[in-house]
Amino acid sequence: MKNSIRRLGSLLRQFASKKGWKNEDYLVRGYLNLAWGRINILVASAAYNDKDYEPLYDEITEFIDEKLTADDGLRNAVEIFLFGYYGPETDLPNLQGENDIDLTEELTDARLDVAATIRGS
Repeated sequence: MKNSIRRLGSLLRQFASKKGWKNEDYLVRGYLNLAWGRINILVASAAYNDKDYEPLYDEITEFIDEKLTADDGLRNAVEIFLFGYYGPETDLPNLQGENDIDLTEELTDARLDVAATIRGS
């Protein structure tokens, strides 16, 4: 499971890089909801400020779907939530439920990409 989460994190960093986002211009948080078998991912980006989220949502979900074509279970478990990002002071909703597991570290630590690659996942 951890390698799947790390893979998602790597894909989100790839998407951010493709879009030309700088590290300080976006934020990713994630939570595993064991009760529903869902991975809820919050993506906040300055690129989303004051814009219609629907085409942006389609773009990020299509990117993830394309990269996870061989892993339907993971792809179907992911739910993306988009928000504008105005810097660290941005008041973002807390999507973590009472029994959810915080996956933010696994999603955001690029050093974990190397470990996952070495293990062949």
